Amino acid sequence: MARAFGHEINNTLAAMVLRVEMLAQDMPAESPAQESIGVLDEATRQGVALVRRVRDLARLSRPLVPRPVDLAAVVMTALAPRRERCPASVKVVTEPAPVPPVPGDAAELTLAVGELITNAFDAVAARGGCVRIATGMDEDGIYCRIADDGAGISAEILPRAFDPFVTTRDERGRGLGLTIALAVAARHDGDVVLGTAPAGGCIATLRLPPPR
Repeated sequence: MARAFGHEINNTLAAMVLRVEMLAQDMPAESPAQESIGVLDEATRQGVALVRRVRDLARLSRPLVPRPVDLAAVVMTALAPRRERCPASVKVVTEPAPVPPVPGDAAELTLAVGELITNAFDAVAARGGCVRIATGMDEDGIYCRIADDGAGISAEILPRAFDPFVTTRDERGRGLGLTIALAVAARHDGDVVLGTAPAGGCIATLRLPPPR
């Protein structure tokens, strides 16, 4: 039902986005109405983003059919489109270590890692900074660790960080990234752990079970 509902709402919002764009083009640039058009454009685009995130969550209700997945390849697939949109002031460091293939769904794991990378980029985008992405294996299993040197997650928000729509940014469609990442991890018998970097910022670690 969530998928069908999301599809219908998305079609409605897509029509609204198109009409708002046409209004912006037809209206004189100096018209006072341009400000209202801008507000409508942003609101409809945030609505599209929200529906997309809800549909991502809805897809996780399907049965998981695990196949061997290269976690390093997942990281690069998730990183590539986000790196293109990343400000030049953000430095990205990748530290891949060879790990055994993990059983799972490559698309879902790419979605989870992508959400964690997006959060890290958002944390440092305003003033610049560094995002480090590492894969490896330790006594607890296989991991993908994303660390940033942004402001970090406040003690007030941390206990609720994985709850839907909990965010420090006043934008629709936000506040579902960690919820989605944790849902994917749980389907793979794993977890997402949040911590604080030694120099400040946030460390988000996607953990997956050790090879059997």
